[in-house]
Amino acid sequence: METISCRNCEGSIRIDANFCNHCGVKVKCKECQSPIMKGDKFCSNCGVELNSSSSNGQTHKNTVSYYKNNEETRCEVSLSDDVAKDGIQSLIENIVGVPNRLRLANSDMSEQEQYITLDDTQAEVVQSTPTNSSPNLTQDGQFIESVNQQYEHIDDLIMKKDFGELQWILIFAFYESDFGKKNFTYETVRTAYLSKRKSESRLKNFKENWNKVFKSYFKTITQNVFGFENSKLSAIHNLAMGDDSQIIFKATGTVKKTVKAKEQNQDKSTDKKVTKSAKHIQYEEFDTLKSDTKPSLEEFYSTYQPQINQDIFGLIAYYMHHFCNKENFNAGNIDYAFRTLKLQRKNNLVQAITNAKNDSLWFDRTSQGVWCLNRKGIVELETKFNIEK
Repeated sequence: METISCRNCEGSIRIDANFCNHCGVKVKCKECQSPIMKGDKFCSNCGVELNSSSSNGQTHKNTVSYYKNNEETRCEVSLSDDVAKDGIQSLIENIVGVPNRLRLANSDMSEQEQYITLDDTQAEVVQSTPTNSSPNLTQDGQFIESVNQQYEHIDDLIMKKDFGELQWILIFAFYESDFGKKNFTYETVRTAYLSKRKSESRLKNFKENWNKVFKSYFKTITQNVFGFENSKLSAIHNLAMGDDSQIIFKATGTVKKTVKAKEQNQDKSTDKKVTKSAKHIQYEEFDTLKSDTKPSLEEFYSTYQPQINQDIFGLIAYYMHHFCNKENFNAGNIDYAFRTLKLQRKNNLVQAITNAKNDSLWFDRTSQGVWCLNRKGIVELETKFNIEK
């Protein structure tokens, strides 16, 4: 039988052989099946370019290297002539071909790098992922799911973080949207939010708070269906990761003015004291002295050192409720506490208390110019300042 020399090892092989029986290299053109001679770079029959072989006669290792960060996407492919074009194209599309999503066949990847060694007829996939905590966004701001991104369970987030109610509504919307990948409705977010944080004041204020969040972070997709503003997804992601430093809510315009006007009208309808500055408020004493059953107000205050109005008012109200058995407090009580603690007295004290009430939702109004510390306020103050009961 007629023989030819192998183009790689120069061993004698049959002229009708497809592979060398000495070194295993392919000896026929993949397009027209004409014999390939040693040194040929192109097929002498059809002109197709021929892939070179390694010096030891083994075909090159098949590799697909994929890398993605916020600035670039790179996919480098090295193939032997034995790999089917359709197969490798399918593999690449499986890695990078789904719009606005990153989907890999193997989802159990390490945080830094994963190597998957496949059959000789398949490719080695090298996956490198960026280590920064910011989400990947497309040029138009669409959110890209990262295979390494893990959000805490909503229950753990509630236990660990001390956010305001506007932030919590935003977080529940993010979780209900499968972390920015789907749209959501008012009712689904409301149901999820109240299932975890229901109270009388939150139930009453949900719609107003929803409107505040909507103005800054939501957009209407269709009637009663909403999504996130694309440019805000990075900040929302950071919020869900525990960082609220980028969350800013716009003023709510007419809604805010209407609520403020209503508060002011209720405050000043009959009790003229509530519209006056602190220096005109008649202070009202309560028991601030130390006894066998309670610390003095000064001792209690110095232990926790509150810095902002809502914390100062909250701790004074907590002291009155917990140690003095007073269910309610008024501006006169707060003014007396400020005098006792030698704090700089607040001008427009009633308005400052009203603002703290609206921001924290810790207080309920019981009558004009009179408030009480509600259950939410008690629990959140005890958690925030680690108060020993």
